[in-house]
Amino acid sequence: MSFGSEVKKELMNIDLNNVSEERALVMAILHNSSELTASTENAKFEWKLTVRSTILSVIKFVAKFLKKHYNCSDQFKTKEKNNLNKFRYFYLELSNVEEVIKDFHLLDYHLENVTADFLGLNDLELQNVYLRGLFITHGSISDPRMSTYHFEIATSHEQLAHLMKSIFNNNDINALLLERTHKRADSTYLVYIKRSEDISSALVALGATQGMFNFEDQRIYRDFKNMANRVTNCDIANERKCIETAKKQLAAIKFIRDNNKFDEMSVRLQSICILREMYPESSNEELAEFSSNVFGKELSKSGISHCFKSLMNYYKNLLKEI
Repeated sequence: MSFGSEVKKELMNIDLNNVSEERALVMAILHNSSELTASTENAKFEWKLTVRSTILSVIKFVAKFLKKHYNCSDQFKTKEKNNLNKFRYFYLELSNVEEVIKDFHLLDYHLENVTADFLGLNDLELQNVYLRGLFITHGSISDPRMSTYHFEIATSHEQLAHLMKSIFNNNDINALLLERTHKRADSTYLVYIKRSEDISSALVALGATQGMFNFEDQRIYRDFKNMANRVTNCDIANERKCIETAKKQLAAIKFIRDNNKFDEMSVRLQSICILREMYPESSNEELAEFSSNVFGKELSKSGISHCFKSLMNYYKNLLKEI
C-alpha cells in the first residue's frame, strides 16, 4: 500500500464528532467526485446523482449518511478500469436527490466567489473536515522516502480550487494553485504544497496524525542521511585538495634540491621540507602532530601553513631567477 493510500485509510477511519462534520465530509466527496445528470425517463424530468471512488469505504459512508438523512433511492455498482493500474471503481447511483442537491449546493458550489460560509462551513474545524474529503477523493502525497516532497488535491472546478487554497491559508499553510490544461478535456486545477513543513501541517489539519508522524520520521531519516553524505563528500573533497597541495609542495622541494638551493634556505624552511618528504600525503593538521617526532617539539597548524606559504614563494622566486 502506498503512503498516500495509508493516509486516506487513516482519514476514513477518523470518528466524526457530530452531524455537521459528517455533512462536511459528504459534501466534499459529492463536490469533487460525483456527477449530476438529467433524466427524462417516462416523460418525467428527474436528477440522477452518481458518486465514484476507488475506496469502498467512501461509497459506504456516503450511502449510509444519505440513507439516514434523505429519502434517496440508491444502487451500488463496481467497474474495473482497463489501464496499467487496473483501478477498480465503486459507483453509487442515486435518484430522488432534489433535496440532496439543494442542501449540498450541487448546482452552485462551483460558481464564482463561493465561500466556506456559503457552504455552511462556519468554523475552521468544519473547513478542515471538508478539505479531508477533497483529499480523499482526488488527493495525493509523495512517499517521503522519495527525492522530492509533494502534496496536492485536484479538482475540475476553479472556484473550488480557490476555496481549498483559502482554507489552507487559514491554517497558515502556503498552498499554491496551478491550472493544467488538456486538449480533449476541461482544465484540471491543482492545489499543491512543496515545503515539507507545510505538508506536515496539512496532514495535521486533515487529521492524519499517524501519517504526519510517519512523514516526519522518514523526513528526519532522509535529512540525516543527506547530511552524512554531504559530510562524507566534504571530507573526500578536502582530502583530494590536501593531496593536490602536497604534490605541488613536493614538486617545489624537488626543484629546489635539483638546483642545489636547498642548503641556501633557512633552517625553518629546510625543516618543513623534510617533514613534507617524510609524510607526503598528510594534511597540515597531521603534520603538526607528527612534527614532535621529527624535531622534538610540536609545531602549530598555522605555523606549518605559514612555512609552506614561504616555501612556495621561495620556489616561485627561484623559477624567475632560473
